[in-house]
Amino acid sequence: MTILYIDDDNEDQEFFFEAIGLINPLYKCISASSGREGLKILQTLTPDHIFLDLNMPEMNGKEVLLLIRADKKLACVPVVIFSTSIHTEDIGILKQNGANECMVKPVSFSILCTMLKTYLN
Repeated sequence: MTILYIDDDNEDQEFFFEAIGLINPLYKCISASSGREGLKILQTLTPDHIFLDLNMPEMNGKEVLLLIRADKKLACVPVVIFSTSIHTEDIGILKQNGANECMVKPVSFSILCTMLKTYLN
């Protein structure tokens, strides 16, 4: 399984990669530090899952989500909005725009592992 994680926070990327490695060392995780970088990777890669942060400079997660869903080759790839805060009113809009799931980043590593394991299994 290949997972693309798009997030501008390097520490969050490290925790995510470590959690994925514990869940299943065979999962391949690729990161992008910006929406533009993530979209560039998606020109040549079709991952099994995309985890996308909302609050990024330059191009936010909502904008990236719309561009992902506009690409026919990515239409069936599940996109999880994975952010430090997601307003309740935004969840409906994000799902209307093609997000499969919206998750708030947990504060503990063990909860992160549990969340990812539950979602990916």
